[in-house]
Amino acid sequence: MENQDVINKHLALAATGGDRGLAAMLLQTCVEESPKIIAQALEAISSEQFDAARRCGYSLRSSFAAVGAIAASERAGVLEKIPNQKLADFYNALTSVKNEFARVAQAAETCWQDRDAN
Repeated sequence: MENQDVINKHLALAATGGDRGLAAMLLQTCVEESPKIIAQALEAISSEQFDAARRCGYSLRSSFAAVGAIAASERAGVLEKIPNQKLADFYNALTSVKNEFARVAQAAETCWQDRDAN
């Protein structure tokens, strides 16, 4: 798996005005905070607090987009659109987010190590 397949550095740099240090810091923060938001989403779904689950989806989508993790952002965006009655759809969407986040976390380990590469 190539990092560029998971994290689009060009988009991350565009979001930070070209500041590589800021892009790296945002990615690290995303990797540290996303598991907490995923856990909150699971708790919200389990207690059928669907608005809270959708807010978690929004937070994840925004965070992933800011670091150039487009596939993860798109998967998180699905959480925002699920109707209340579709409990299984919420669980499936969250599982998809968790799986893609695992790819983001793995790619993040080496994403910004080469400061001269795009």
